[in-house]
Amino acid sequence: MKTKLALVTICFFSAFLSADELFKPQEFVYLLKVFNGMGFSEINDDGSIYLLADEPNFIQIFLKAPHENNGALELESNVVLEIHGQDLVKKVINETNLIIHDQSDAPSKNWKVLQGRDMDVELEKIEMQMEEYNRNYQKYLDDFENYQENKKQILKDLRKFSQEEKSSSELMDVYHSLIEPLKPEKPFINDFFKWQAFYINLPEGIYQIHVTEGNNRIVDESRRNLVLFKPAKRDIVGYQIIPASIWSTPVILPSPKYIFYTDRHSDLYITPFYQNEYNDFYFSKSIGEETSGNPGQFRFVRTLELMNKQIEIMSSRQTQVVYEQVFELGTSSKLYNDKYRLNSVSKKNDEKTDSLRAFYVSLDDKQSYYKIRLQDEKGKYFQLSNREIRVVDAKNFPVVLYLFALVPLVIMFVLLFQIKRKNKKSF
Repeated sequence: MKTKLALVTICFFSAFLSADELFKPQEFVYLLKVFNGMGFSEINDDGSIYLLADEPNFIQIFLKAPHENNGALELESNVVLEIHGQDLVKKVINETNLIIHDQSDAPSKNWKVLQGRDMDVELEKIEMQMEEYNRNYQKYLDDFENYQENKKQILKDLRKFSQEEKSSSELMDVYHSLIEPLKPEKPFINDFFKWQAFYINLPEGIYQIHVTEGNNRIVDESRRNLVLFKPAKRDIVGYQIIPASIWSTPVILPSPKYIFYTDRHSDLYITPFYQNEYNDFYFSKSIGEETSGNPGQFRFVRTLELMNKQIEIMSSRQTQVVYEQVFELGTSSKLYNDKYRLNSVSKKNDEKTDSLRAFYVSLDDKQSYYKIRLQDEKGKYFQLSNREIRVVDAKNFPVVLYLFALVPLVIMFVLLFQIKRKNKKSF
């Protein structure tokens, strides 16, 4: 009897606990689409939310069921997002449809967000452009088919005339007058995508956000701190340098204090770009990195390629201006270890996925250093774009490396000698 009573009690409490877990409130989850200086990355928040100030940021709100559907996320609707803090008493944001449009003609502002009527106009414009292109392309296919048929028929007639020894001059004139139809160019359309989310673009500061339901009830689980931060420095010129001998290992020179060392047998491919400097802790949080970042350090974030510019290269012997070229990966026996090299290609191959826009610098055997500065199309220098390249004789590398390797050993022997002397004096 006691055993049965114990079993009934266990079953009762088990059912009670299961029911309690089953009806446990769902958990709010913020899904963030965060602007990271050049594009957007998706992260999940872990308490406080860190976003770039005065830049487009997007939040989607999901409900996570603890047990049902294995904790699957379901998009929550019929809620609004409220933001409080600083001079902002209250800001209510409703979920909306947006189109995020790439505008890569200006540094740090290479995205444009369109809503409402502006979004509809842009989508209609893109649709009309694509419809016109499709019509022109279909016409091109039809014309090209006719061109091929006419060409084939004339060649057939020419063979027949040749066999019958008839004059074919008129037919040859017709053949040479055939004009191959031109393939229509696909319209340039900026990258874009539609997004249904809460759009946030706020000045620098610390805010508080929460979700309210249709009856204006605040969902406690949705409360978060919202930290918006700015770059410490904006639009700084940086360089990526690819040595031809080790092209798979590019080197980044983010500021003038960085010096690039190379041997005199390696040509260089240089690509300039814009970058911003951010607090390492804040930026790490904003992109959802597993490491928390260092609040006392700053990091450079690449934002935009600087194309159609020119580089001034100065040495002790001459000053020259180098212009941008397009290169593709190829092979060359002139390189060490038969590595790949970059070969110049014509402009019609610009869109190849394995191509690179860069400035080509051929090093002089008699020069030990170079200085480079970036210019715009009119020859005006970019601020803080100066860098130094030092050329080291590769033959001396082993000796230098051996000397550096001996330094720790020398230090260790000196320390051991000092410890030994102290021990003798103590006795």
